[in-house]
Amino acid sequence: MLWRLLESEGRSLEEANQWYFDTVVTLYTELSGDAINQATFWSDFKRAAKLRNRMVHTSYVPTPEETVDSLAAYHPFIEHLKSKGL
Repeated sequence: MLWRLLESEGRSLEEANQWYFDTVVTLYTELSGDAINQATFWSDFKRAAKLRNRMVHTSYVPTPEETVDSLAAYHPFIEHLKSKGL
């Protein structure tokens, strides 16, 4: 996996995830012309993505509040992509 390669270079899992996330956003923006990381929902979506990574990679169990907030953060993201025809 990519994050293992980045970890082998001395990056933490969080740094590896951030690098990957930033790379995907940059690629999406360049290909689509949509600066999605400037959208009003972006900080909530990014927080939800970090929670997801924490759950997957460390077996973290989110609180009920984190779960509700995380799920709520995905709705505007999905609607944004739909509005772009994606």
